[in-house]
Amino acid sequence: MEFNFSSNVDTEIDDIFTVNIINNEVNYAPRRRDSQIGYGQYGIKRFNPSYFGGIKPYSGFIHESIYLECPKCARFNYIIQIIIDINENAKRYRLADILLNSEHISVVDGDDMYCITNSYPPEVTEVRHRQGYHKFNWNESSKITDHQPISLPLIPLNPQDPMQTVARIKKLLPFS
Repeated sequence: MEFNFSSNVDTEIDDIFTVNIINNEVNYAPRRRDSQIGYGQYGIKRFNPSYFGGIKPYSGFIHESIYLECPKCARFNYIIQIIIDINENAKRYRLADILLNSEHISVVDGDDMYCITNSYPPEVTEVRHRQGYHKFNWNESSKITDHQPISLPLIPLNPQDPMQTVARIKKLLPFS
């Protein structure tokens, strides 16, 4: 996995981190961007990126995330969090942790839709219930009641049988 830590920063250096998940190695390779074009007193002039100083040191942790979605239904997705230790005193950068950050599933049950999100580490399930959801014949006259999200204790999601998850939630809804 490779990402540019400074891609959205107005700087002359691209800070490229390459993460090898198999051997827990993280390599840092700064690259200078192409010459930048600026507008001076006499029109266009080119700036030499080497004029702007050296490599920026980093220290601490970088938190990156990867969003994955079911390509068939687009109703199940999850986010994986990758934590990279870039302590400047360490001999080398390293992969500190890979965590399941959250997972989400949308389930249609007749005219109702349940949007269920499990968040980790707070270990909570948030449910948003929509009544009157019509998948194929929605129009302006359709009445949709969008209820406020409800937080519940963590309920495991079952992507193979999402109605099982909905049944567990329905049992807990009267108590919340």
